[in-house]
Amino acid sequence: MKIAITGHTAGLGKFLYNYFAKEGNEVIGFSRSNGFDLQHDCDKICDAANGSDVFINNTCCLDKQLYLFNQLANNVGKMIVMGSTARLWTDILATDYAFNKKKLYEAVFNNSIDKNSTPCLHLDLSFLEISKEYENMPNKVRSNYPIKYSEILGFVLLWLDNPVITNMQFRAIIDEDMMNELERTRKYSN
Repeated sequence: MKIAITGHTAGLGKFLYNYFAKEGNEVIGFSRSNGFDLQHDCDKICDAANGSDVFINNTCCLDKQLYLFNQLANNVGKMIVMGSTARLWTDILATDYAFNKKKLYEAVFNNSIDKNSTPCLHLDLSFLEISKEYENMPNKVRSNYPIKYSEILGFVLLWLDNPVITNMQFRAIIDEDMMNELERTRKYSN
């Protein structure tokens, strides 16, 4: 199986890339480290990913995830889109990130209505486990109940075998510690 993935050198993208490569798939990664800057090279990424069995639309860069979705939705076998539960809170989290994730979700949802379209899975992610690459970054939110990459992989594998679900939410547990953590990291997002 030919799998293309954005953001394959860190975090969830690296985890998925390594898993699928280890399983013997042809995996193509796109990141700045190998000459694919999502901010400037979307068309180059689309050309290289065109015809893939699976495209994992992982990296967020302004509205570039939406652009990749729109360009590749009918040019790949299946697509997995990493969204965010932030899209649900645009009224209190009025950031470009939240609004872009909301537009992305809407595009995937509209795609799912057309039964002839490419099967797409939209994952509403919240607070992920912190991988080694990110442990010293002050803007990363730490949760007492992070979503483990292996949990996401389990659902992705289930969906690849039977792509009937179009959206899956991995909800956050918001407790006092999480509220304090969000407040701590707020200064990095302004």
